[in-house]
Amino acid sequence: MSLELLLFGLGLVSGVLSGLLGIGGAILIVPALLYVPQWVGIASIDIKVAAAVAVAQVVAASATGALAHGRHGLVHGRLAAMMGAASAGGALLGGVVSAYLPSGALLVVAAILASSASLVMILPAPPDPISRLSHPPFKLIVALPVGVAIGLLVGTIGIGSFLMVPTMIYVLRMPTRVGLATVLAVAFPMSVAGLTGKLLTGQVPLLASCATVLGAIPGAQLGSMISVRVPARVLRLLYGALVLTIAAGLWYDVLNIGEP
Repeated sequence: MSLELLLFGLGLVSGVLSGLLGIGGAILIVPALLYVPQWVGIASIDIKVAAAVAVAQVVAASATGALAHGRHGLVHGRLAAMMGAASAGGALLGGVVSAYLPSGALLVVAAILASSASLVMILPAPPDPISRLSHPPFKLIVALPVGVAIGLLVGTIGIGSFLMVPTMIYVLRMPTRVGLATVLAVAFPMSVAGLTGKLLTGQVPLLASCATVLGAIPGAQLGSMISVRVPARVLRLLYGALVLTIAAGLWYDVLNIGEP
């Protein structure tokens, strides 16, 4: 099996999960790139390359996933626009800064964030409004700084947009389905900005990124179709379980840095 074919498959799987759970897909694709090619004996990819490919994958998966959810009226347009603009600025800065940070530090940050997000998502969610399609008002003074901070993380380590889901549900009090869909709309400009920063500093491997993106596009469409048919509580639990699994893998890698 060639590396490009493997990356296409990884992009497809992460795209499905992106459309299903509104996570952008980077939380899966980063550890997958770190471990799977090495496990099958094809290649060894470090965290900086994985982060760059992940940002490219999120651009494709978030755009196609948001369009699919938007057809069902689930995207909160005003919230997506406000947080998207704020996070894009943070991601652009993070994409540039990431070139000067050590790989080990990026891995530790990724593990901490994944652990935190998984624990939050197993908590009981605020009650949804009577209509699951409701687009309730939100506090701009909260949404903007959160968007900047998460964008900075995405641009720096390639993952972080998964923090948007618990923020939407538990902080901004969005219905679960609206929160999941709106996160994908927010992730698009944020990931474009992060990708721009990485392109400007020569961090993006074009062939690997293209192979991953080609898998992510149909995967996100499929995941979005499945998501609207799954109960909201099940989506939250699936999200928490997925991120917790990824966090365990990242912590294993952190604790074994420097070992043969």
